[in-house]
Amino acid sequence: MSGANDIQLRDLRDTILQLNNTINTQTSLIMSLQKSIDERNARIDEKDQVIANLQAQRDYLKNKLFGSTSEIRKNDIPGQLSLFDAADEDDKPAIPIEPEIIEVKAHIRERKPKATYDEIFENIKTTQVPVDELPEEERKCPECCSVMVPIGTKVVRTEVIYHKPSLERIEYVARTYCCPNSEKEAETYFAYDKCKAH
Repeated sequence: MSGANDIQLRDLRDTILQLNNTINTQTSLIMSLQKSIDERNARIDEKDQVIANLQAQRDYLKNKLFGSTSEIRKNDIPGQLSLFDAADEDDKPAIPIEPEIIEVKAHIRERKPKATYDEIFENIKTTQVPVDELPEEERKCPECCSVMVPIGTKVVRTEVIYHKPSLERIEYVARTYCCPNSEKEAETYFAYDKCKAH
């Protein structure tokens, strides 16, 4: 009987040792898992803090960009009476006033006429430059073959040249010719320089 008890005791000791080893292994495993959980929770808390800071910054910038202006007060100052919110007992309701209609007679505004080219540049110095005159053979009247005489000029082209202190207007003129015998005849023949101005 003592031999059977010894065997049972040895078996129980081995079982206890195995259970102790299992408990120690599980305890160390639980401790390592708890440590990793604590580290993960610390990282999560740190991330939550960063997220909260970023949300606060976003709300601040959003309020600065899109928020109400500084003239509008959101909260009353403690102890400060409000002039606009409190209604007195003796306040009477506002009576709507009908708007007064005033007739305004229509008027027509006359538009000033645009200034002509000559009016714009009438006060600046003008220089006339003759262009190529008719050759001698083209100055003869085809009707009576007499030499035509100059009777006037015609502005062919106008330029405005800017000089630093002032403007100068240059007119290119072509001479007009008329037959001297035209007063005697019913039909008058005129000729003028062909414009070769640039």
